Amino acid sequence: MRFILAILLLLPAGLRAESLCGVTDNAALLDMLAGDWRGDTYLSAVNAVIDQTEIQPRAEAERVTIGTDGILSVEAIAAAMGGEGLPMVLSPTPVYNVDQVDDLLETTQAEVLADVLSDTPCGPEELPQFVATFGFDQADTDGVRFEGQVVLIPYFDDRILRLDQFDVNTGEMVLFVTVASVLTRE
Repeated sequence: MRFILAILLLLPAGLRAESLCGVTDNAALLDMLAGDWRGDTYLSAVNAVIDQTEIQPRAEAERVTIGTDGILSVEAIAAAMGGEGLPMVLSPTPVYNVDQVDDLLETTQAEVLADVLSDTPCGPEELPQFVATFGFDQADTDGVRFEGQVVLIPYFDDRILRLDQFDVNTGEMVLFVTVASVLTRE
């Protein structure tokens, strides 16, 4: 018996992780996911005015905090909003299907993230998807507006796919930004 316990303790976390396929209990999910997470971000920004795309694969890691009350704090967004968190809701229907997730990972050149999640027994359509929308004028700027959404798709209790899509409007330029990240516990 001790031998089996020792093997279980030595297994990589991914092999012990609990899949969240079909889990729909909002309170149970928030309790399970509450805490600090971190993930390397992959970012694509398209400048609509001059039709230019900039891709930043593996930008620096960013902290994300999930509260049991459903408040989401994404480090960069919270800083731009003056420290505020975003209320998030469990979407009654999937925001993204597998093809849409693949497209966003390709857009950000983050296809490698699919490998980190490939041991899931289901696709994103069968996973819970939390959505936090935002629209705000950045503090200390002259009319820079951010609008969009953050979607968290917890594949396992130890890995969450984060997909952000938002616009940045300066009045002179519009950026369409896509961010992809796999979050793991800090």
